[in-house]
Amino acid sequence: MKIWRLRLDTGKREDSQQYQLVNEDNHFLEDFDTMINSLERQLWKLRELEVHVISGRKEFDISYLWNGTSLFLLNERAKNILEPVLSEYVEFLPVIYKKPLYLMHVLRVADALDLDNIIADTYAGKIGYIKKFAFKEERIPPFPVFRILCEGRLYTGVIFVKDEFKKIIEENGLTGFSFEEVGEYQ
Repeated sequence: MKIWRLRLDTGKREDSQQYQLVNEDNHFLEDFDTMINSLERQLWKLRELEVHVISGRKEFDISYLWNGTSLFLLNERAKNILEPVLSEYVEFLPVIYKKPLYLMHVLRVADALDLDNIIADTYAGKIGYIKKFAFKEERIPPFPVFRILCEGRLYTGVIFVKDEFKKIIEENGLTGFSFEEVGEYQ
């Protein structure tokens, strides 16, 4: 079984549609960051997420929502394919736009990072940006999609998937998804 980091493959960044929240009020953005980095379901709390395109013309099945941490937005086709398989692990939060789009909120987290084998920048003695990920095999969760803890905190902006997730994307021809191999595990 391989672990993959979920990324975008949308060609040149300036060509693909990327979105941003319309509401730029600092209190709203702080609340949004707190909720979206929670592991609890937020569907009933996050109802008025309006987005607009900030760049690009090409549409893909997955794109970014830029708000400080990169979050993934899916179109209705991708949501309809993934939701039956992932509803236990992910919620799809509808956003307000001229067509249906959904924020992919991953609800599962694993404390599986192998701190002795990662490559990372540190700041004031704490791990900051991780350049190369590694996992402790015995701590890899049974979930097809998950986020990770790093030094007891949620490491934001990164989603990991297993082969089964990748296979669904490839078999259904979903566009814009890219997978960076992290490693092979039993």
